[in-house]
Amino acid sequence: MKRIVRHWWIGSVVPALMALVFATGAGFVTPMTAFDPNFDYLDQGFCALSASNNKIRMYGETYATRRVDAIGVRLVLQRWTETGWIDVYYGTKKEEKNFDYVYQSHEDIPALKGHTYRVKAEHWIREGTVSESGVRYSPSITVP
Repeated sequence: MKRIVRHWWIGSVVPALMALVFATGAGFVTPMTAFDPNFDYLDQGFCALSASNNKIRMYGETYATRRVDAIGVRLVLQRWTETGWIDVYYGTKKEEKNFDYVYQSHEDIPALKGHTYRVKAEHWIREGTVSESGVRYSPSITVP
């Protein structure tokens, strides 16, 4: 049986979009990301974060076009280092079986005051022999 695997990062297709990362007075604007429009099952993904009292809360969700064998999301907290984004916290993978939606959150993650953070969300589905996956990035915030 042939297994079909699809994976998509818009940055590899349109590198100019990846160059849209720039600093502003309010923080950083992250590049747009999108899933392959030819996907049959992986529909949408979302992630966000908030900060208070030197703690970060991050969450993400994945949507399928219909109920699938497996749907999942994994959240990774990233910090800006003036030379690039580094991973500082790896959330556990959350996967649901025979469902069309999954949600994951992590709270009270220690954060450094004055540093800028964003969430990288890895989204995936499996339906029969088809696997589809993609990555989304949240807007960034600076911890007050």
